[in-house]
Amino acid sequence: MVRIAFLLPLASLCQSLPPKPAYPHNIKQLHCGHSLTAPLFNPWPGQWCHLIASLNGLQAWQVRDVLVGDATLPGAWLRFHWDTTLIPCGQDPSYSCYGPNLSPTRDISQWDLLVITENYEGPMNLTAQQSLQHLSLFVNHAWQHGRGGQGAPTLLWTNWAGIDGSPYYFGDAYGIPAATDGSASGWRRLMDSLEVGWQIMQDHANSNRPSGSPPVYIIPGNRIMVRLYDDIRQGRVAGLTHISQVFTDGVHPNDTGAYLVTLVHYACLFNANPIGLSHQLQPGIVIPPALAAYFQQMVWEVVTSYPRSGLTHLGTALPTDERRLEVYPNPAQDYVWVLSPWPITPEYPILIRDLQGRLVRKQSSQPVRISDLPVGTYEVEFRGMRKKVVKL
Repeated sequence: MVRIAFLLPLASLCQSLPPKPAYPHNIKQLHCGHSLTAPLFNPWPGQWCHLIASLNGLQAWQVRDVLVGDATLPGAWLRFHWDTTLIPCGQDPSYSCYGPNLSPTRDISQWDLLVITENYEGPMNLTAQQSLQHLSLFVNHAWQHGRGGQGAPTLLWTNWAGIDGSPYYFGDAYGIPAATDGSASGWRRLMDSLEVGWQIMQDHANSNRPSGSPPVYIIPGNRIMVRLYDDIRQGRVAGLTHISQVFTDGVHPNDTGAYLVTLVHYACLFNANPIGLSHQLQPGIVIPPALAAYFQQMVWEVVTSYPRSGLTHLGTALPTDERRLEVYPNPAQDYVWVLSPWPITPEYPILIRDLQGRLVRKQSSQPVRISDLPVGTYEVEFRGMRKKVVKL
């Protein structure tokens, strides 16, 4: 097995990408991947399908495999998706297959956008040469035959390995031992190497795409999970104390993780800030409001600061609308989390004033302690945005 160290020099091939165009809410999107694509669709019909339905004034069952296609096969590499001629589902229960009209090769003419991913071992290994080749095959095929022959663009969904201690952790094979203290620090180191592989795949596809076709942009699932890990370790995430709390088994997202996956797809497909989306996208799945608000802010910060997403041009306008600043919980007794589209820094701290305008707290870290403040109503201010909070 060849280690990612042999790939590192290729990272310098990073290309300058033009701003990504926003896709319409009714774009027909086919998602080709494996079990780390499946959170968009599980539990049936999936939080992603519910969100797309709400954006189009429909019911979730009306968009599943109509506006949003599920071409996932458990554990499948791109070469399997490309090379295997799959029979229609139902004809052979022992044989993995796509549903009707969901083949990313045979049926791509019926879809306007291809969102694709690779098995996470591909970007880590120089057998990834196959991953490079097959990603280009899909990108070029989608542009030549997608959207009824008019061309379908491709987005690359980057995913992650399993955390330390899970059956899906494979860092030892690359000289990264699993942590013994439960910190998942081996996984964190592995993710940095994995990101390099994803970037190389993107660069290869863009260097070999057909003339006139748009670039492949990244939906940075890998980078989102890294940011979440780092924020949890620094105590910045209300309600989470370990990265494992967004997984069922160390790699596959639970309902909370699936909500996060949904948000990053929303931001990257529609060039849209997810701040303000509901914390309950699917009946029966409720994300705590403070956690949902953190996810929304974090996703937007990550995708608009990552040039490979094509969205950095959206991260410069300063919002002044009070609705873009959220404070949780509210009312509160001991502390509050202040959430906005922008990072909190010593240059841009959180200010809390009483109703007479007197400054009573200035802080550049989270959460903001208010337990020592008298009971009453206060105004939280950040970058010109303001929100009232009640101290109990």
